[in-house]
Amino acid sequence: MKKLSYLKYFIALIFIIHLFVIQQPTAKAKTISGTIIYPTYLYKSPTSKSTKIAKLQMNNKIHLYSINSKGWAKVEFGKNTGYIYSVNLQLLKKQKTSYTMNPKKVYKYHNTGVALISYPSEYDYMWSNSKTSSPFLKYYNKNSFVWYQGKKRFQYDPKGYDQLHIIEESHGISVYSAYADGLLLLEYPVINNKKYYFMGPTPVQMNILIKPFTVKAGTFKNVVRVNYGTIKMYLAPKVGLIKITKDGSPTRELVSLTNR
Repeated sequence: MKKLSYLKYFIALIFIIHLFVIQQPTAKAKTISGTIIYPTYLYKSPTSKSTKIAKLQMNNKIHLYSINSKGWAKVEFGKNTGYIYSVNLQLLKKQKTSYTMNPKKVYKYHNTGVALISYPSEYDYMWSNSKTSSPFLKYYNKNSFVWYQGKKRFQYDPKGYDQLHIIEESHGISVYSAYADGLLLLEYPVINNKKYYFMGPTPVQMNILIKPFTVKAGTFKNVVRVNYGTIKMYLAPKVGLIKITKDGSPTRELVSLTNR
């Protein structure tokens, strides 16, 4: 009889535990709010060949769960959960860590004369208080970093035709030159695998490097790599651009970082 009583208690205990477990609310995965910036479809799987669940229009609100290595974002739209290409969304999370250059520092770079720079050289890159007079820069009219060459650090191109201006804006790090106005070098917020448009119709993808990244000027943590075809651009927190490579070979590298 005692064994039977113990068995009844044991079964009752299992039943109570079962009820407790199934009644607990499932913890909802953390998401990041975002908005659609290009019309697209919500797909059942991370490929445009899968079933279309819904059509998304500009300014539709979504919630991002994650982005895979190919740039497909798992999102929630209304009562539906599916996938969109991450280039079609803008995340609303505020960027806490800056990836722009430091106005109090002098950046010395070495160029090999391949990709983005047409000649080998070493030059200083520092904050300029003079605005460019280039007629090409219609939108841009701010103080910024500009190139300087030589020991006296004279401004290499005072008219701005060959200057490269890098400015931090609310949506990310933008590049201005005589030939391009407001190219988005790095989109904010920094999210691993996120894709966005930088130059031309082919999107670039950002990757947050897990391991510290070393250049001649030192070793940096939490570096972001921007993949633009065969060109890779590396930016460090509170430092900015530290290296550019093309086909695996360095084309521009930060040699030293000193106080002004």
